[in-house]
Amino acid sequence: MGHLLALSATLALGLAQPPARADNLKAFELCAEGSGDAAIAGCTQIIEDAGESDQNRAVAYFNRGLEYGRQDEADRAIADYSEVINLDPDNDRALMNRGVQYSIQGERDKAIADYDAVIKLTPDYAPAYMNRGMAYSGNGDVESAMSDFNQVIELRPTYAPAFYKRGNERVGQGDRDGAVGDFSEAIRLQPDYALAYYDRGDSYLKAGDFAKAIADFTKVLDVGPELASSAYYKRGVSYRRSGESDKAFADFSKVIEITPDHSSALHNRGIVLGSQGDHAAAVEDFSKAIRLAPDHRGAYLARAIAYDQLDKFDEAIADITRTIELKPDDAASYIKRGDVYFDRAAGEDHERSIADYSKAIELDPSHAEAYFSRGYVYGFNVSDGDWMRSVADLTKAIELKPDYAAAYYNRGAAYSAMKDKANAIADFRKADELGYEDAKKALKKVGAEQ
Repeated sequence: MGHLLALSATLALGLAQPPARADNLKAFELCAEGSGDAAIAGCTQIIEDAGESDQNRAVAYFNRGLEYGRQDEADRAIADYSEVINLDPDNDRALMNRGVQYSIQGERDKAIADYDAVIKLTPDYAPAYMNRGMAYSGNGDVESAMSDFNQVIELRPTYAPAFYKRGNERVGQGDRDGAVGDFSEAIRLQPDYALAYYDRGDSYLKAGDFAKAIADFTKVLDVGPELASSAYYKRGVSYRRSGESDKAFADFSKVIEITPDHSSALHNRGIVLGSQGDHAAAVEDFSKAIRLAPDHRGAYLARAIAYDQLDKFDEAIADITRTIELKPDDAASYIKRGDVYFDRAAGEDHERSIADYSKAIELDPSHAEAYFSRGYVYGFNVSDGDWMRSVADLTKAIELKPDYAAAYYNRGAAYSAMKDKANAIADFRKADELGYEDAKKALKKVGAEQ
């Protein structure tokens, strides 16, 4: 979440000197006290009067720049502030305001230069440090941003946004505890600070502290209704990950009600529906998410899993193939497609399945599940050679994941098929120690002494 720029100088300036001509007095009243087009017209009259003093023209440029800024005409505002600075190079208010307009336009380096000039003229001016810190942050210069936010806190220790922004930088540095501390201080100073609750909740969510995350997102809904869609979404994710599927479903549905084109909410609601066994409804949500975001890999993969559960294998394979097109180096997608080929079991599907697991191993040689799955498929073939390959793959899976109970069990089954009773018993016993449910039955079947 972002944050508004620190307040720039927004009060119009009064006359520096009496106007050169009496009929400019009314123009100056409009320029200093008016608004909208009337204020701009008054300021323009002063600016265009060659007889006016530089001081008065500088005031008129400044006030017109303010009005242009209020009307979101950044280019004109910048031009007017530049005229002020040409006439009065040490005008820190014009430098500050021009920096704000540069920041709004995304010209952060120019903004930083203006804030530098302000700080040189007024070293204790906290808003200049605040705005420069945000500009540095936008440039990815975390160290400089942190330094500026620290300076703001030193100058204004009760200014909640400085703690909030420093917390954001700590998030970027991976200092989650430090970020939570800063967000908490911002909340202490400003108890209705919705953004601070939101980002603290997000930090808790990423740390797996779902109860605290849910509490913070709930608070956002109380104090920051403008953030409702985002807060419901994040709370829904927190509920889903904590296993509270009904509450997650309700929150994702609320997001979709507020923001009908929220593809991630549709994706997540589909996941909840799938976890509740309603795979057909899940497919509907995933399909809507894909229509809104045609390159949404997660939605394609989730829909493929739902199709697989519905025995719609061709559709599942097509969706996973699409995820591979979007990210050709994703080993997990090849593994999942291999699983679906195995489930379909038509024609040469076992060979296709093995080919996908082999591709996954090529992409990620440390992927234990790929070796396990390929070894499992080899075990469905009848030749001794295939059993040997099954044992080799399952052994590699165990090397990569020593507590892989299913791999021990399947290797035991392979040894049993190869009439290697001793190794079969050893593997079934290990699987039993690791809690594999069918291991005891297998031990009985091979005649192992209990």
